[in-house]
Amino acid sequence: MNTIKRLLSLCFIAAVAFGSCKKSDDNPRPDDQIDVIGTWKLKEKKLEGLKDGKVIETEIGTVGKDFQNWYMQFAGDGVVQIIDSDEFPEPEIEKGRYSLKEGTLQVIVDDSVIDFQVIRKGNALTLVGELDWGDLDDLDDFDFDFDVEIEYEGIDVDIVRVSMTLEKTDEDPMKVEHFLLGSWTIEQAVVEGVIDWEVAGSETITVADGLTPSVYDFKSDGTVTITDPEDEEVRSGTYNVGWGEITIDLDGEDEDDQFRYAFDDQRLILTQQRVSAEDLFDFIDEFDEYDFYNLVLTLSK
Repeated sequence: MNTIKRLLSLCFIAAVAFGSCKKSDDNPRPDDQIDVIGTWKLKEKKLEGLKDGKVIETEIGTVGKDFQNWYMQFAGDGVVQIIDSDEFPEPEIEKGRYSLKEGTLQVIVDDSVIDFQVIRKGNALTLVGELDWGDLDDLDDFDFDFDVEIEYEGIDVDIVRVSMTLEKTDEDPMKVEHFLLGSWTIEQAVVEGVIDWEVAGSETITVADGLTPSVYDFKSDGTVTITDPEDEEVRSGTYNVGWGEITIDLDGEDEDDQFRYAFDDQRLILTQQRVSAEDLFDFIDEFDEYDFYNLVLTLSK
C-alpha cells in the first residue's frame, strides 16, 4: 500500500472511533458525563472528504451489512471502553478517559486527545468530528478494524469528517456471539475474469444452475467443517478472522484459502482473489483467457 493510501486507511480506522486528534498529557475531568453513561452500539457511520468546505466524497457503513457489533462504554468515573466484538476469537478492547462539557465529548486514548460534537436524543447518540489532513501522522498508534474503508486515491482533500450514530443497549459486548459462528450454506457463486487488474467478464452460478450448496460450519473453538450434501463429503480444518479477512486452513491442503468478508442483508459474502482456473473447476468448467479470477461466494444461515 502506498503512503497516501496507508495514511487514509489509518484515518478511517481511527476516525470512525474518534473525531479530531491532538497530543496531550492531561487527564480529562468526567464533567457532565451523565448524558452518555452506559453502553452504546454503533448503528451507522459516515465518512466524508472535504475540500474548501465542500464534500467531494462520502462513504456510509451500516450495522448488519458492513459490521455487526461495535460498542462504546462510558462509565461514571470518566473511563471509556471501545469494544469491537466482531474481532475473533475475543473482542478487541481499547481503554481511555473522557469528559463531556458544553456539547463536546473529549476522549483520551494513550496520549492522543479526540474531540466530538455530541447530540443525544432519547436512546440515540450522534458524534461528529473532523480531522485535518496534517493530523494523520498522529494516528499510527490506533488499531481499529471497521471493514469499510474509504480511499481518497487521486482525490485532493483537506478535511475528513466522521459521523457516528449509536443506540443505547443492554447488550454485554463481551457475551455477544460472533457473527461468523454457525452454519452457512452457499447460495450463489460469481466467477470474475480479470485482465490488467480490471474485471473483464463474469459468470453467476446458483443452486438452480447446479451449484453445490456446500455448508460451512464455523465453531467457537476455531475449527471449521465444509460439507458437500451431494456426496456427504466432509472436510475439516481451522480458521482465523482478522482485519476483514477469514483464513481457512483445511486438513490435507497445501495452501490456506483466504477470503475478504462482507455482509449484505445478513448474508455472508466471501471473496477470494487471484484464483487460478484449475481451482475453479468446482464452480465452472469453461473459461475465457484471463490473467486470473476472483471467486465471490454468497452464503446464508
